[in-house]
Amino acid sequence: MPPRRSPHLRRPAALVFYDHPEREHGALTALYDELAPTWNVGFRSIHFETASAALWALRHRPRVIVLPQCYGPSHLERILPVLAAAPSAQVLITHEEQLTIPIFHDFLWPSDPASLAVLRACGHVVWNDDSARILDGQGIGGDQIFVCGHLRSAVRDHARSPENRSRLATRWGVDPAKKWILFAENRTALLAMNDHDRREFTASGVSDSDLTQLLEEARAGVDSLMHDLAELGRLRPDLLDHVEFIYRPHPGKNVAVDLPDWAHSIGDGDIHDWLSAADVYATHQSTSIFEAALYELPCFRVGPSTPAYTIRSLADIPVAHEGIRTVFEAAGTPRDDLLRTTEVARVARDTLGDPGRVMANYVQAFTSISKRSSPARLRGRGFSVLRGVLLMPRRLSYELASWLTVRSGLIRLIGFPRSTARALSQVPYAGSWKWPGT
Repeated sequence: MPPRRSPHLRRPAALVFYDHPEREHGALTALYDELAPTWNVGFRSIHFETASAALWALRHRPRVIVLPQCYGPSHLERILPVLAAAPSAQVLITHEEQLTIPIFHDFLWPSDPASLAVLRACGHVVWNDDSARILDGQGIGGDQIFVCGHLRSAVRDHARSPENRSRLATRWGVDPAKKWILFAENRTALLAMNDHDRREFTASGVSDSDLTQLLEEARAGVDSLMHDLAELGRLRPDLLDHVEFIYRPHPGKNVAVDLPDWAHSIGDGDIHDWLSAADVYATHQSTSIFEAALYELPCFRVGPSTPAYTIRSLADIPVAHEGIRTVFEAAGTPRDDLLRTTEVARVARDTLGDPGRVMANYVQAFTSISKRSSPARLRGRGFSVLRGVLLMPRRLSYELASWLTVRSGLIRLIGFPRSTARALSQVPYAGSWKWPGT
């Protein structure tokens, strides 16, 4: 009798790339549970495991390759070794809020026809109909767009959790008897940009002057928040007797800020654990405000945002009229009296979609795109299967050096590779995450 084939080989394969392990682990694990009965699924880091992914693709020949919020040709180029190993795979790009931010338009959509044709040949997953209309305006066909909703919001029951609050209080020294304000920062993602990041932006059509202005406004906004917190502690110490302020930097983008010593800066942990434990939520313009609304938290926007960098759906949510002081005063107000929670919840439903349908929508997107016979071909701007093969040794050497220095602990001593040292929280083998699948 011939040897039995592995069950994995009888199922269609999907290779799912992720961006930030801590932020995406829970949602992708839940997605795996939905796909596993009919799909052989593998997960790899888009930043640190593309060589490993190419080897996985050689073995399993995936029908679908999923990319996290792909930013134009430079991100597609990163997976050329994988596409060389699986030339018949369909590419599915998952978009997030950046799609609706004006300054990202040039970055997301290349100006040369060949590269734009590549993106038009890929499948695209979006949160809502508004994002689908943006893609339609870029010439993406309706059958290439899958409106699935927000994956991370679909994996929790959005219930308050005294257990999470007790655990977080013990681990981080936050007083559980006080009201907790969770401030989700998004501007540190901009402040953490290095010269390479800037070159990618400007090469994609964003003017250097616009980018400089955006970074200056981000720095001024963060500095203003720190100043207001210091003044609040000096002028209204009575508020601090009843409130704990938890400052959460953008995932993977820790930047030094002048936070008062009575506040907490905590970037670790799943955002949903913090949302289930907090009493009030505030942000400049993180889309986690919509996830906070699902937990029925009072939600506030703090500080003005330049129109070029404003998420479209957040424009409907008013900014706190007295800034962070308004948020602190709200922490002492019964939640039922804060009518803004209802308005934010309405915008959240329109933005994130129906959490109960998200998983089924994703499974349908995988199934639909896998049945197509003409995969996206990377042509123009040097894209080719041959180039993918030639890039493999370079990616392999970089990822091997990263693995060796991270696992040995040398990365903290020598800071090499530099790009790995700057993004250590995004390195999958630097943490304790256990990914399902093959």
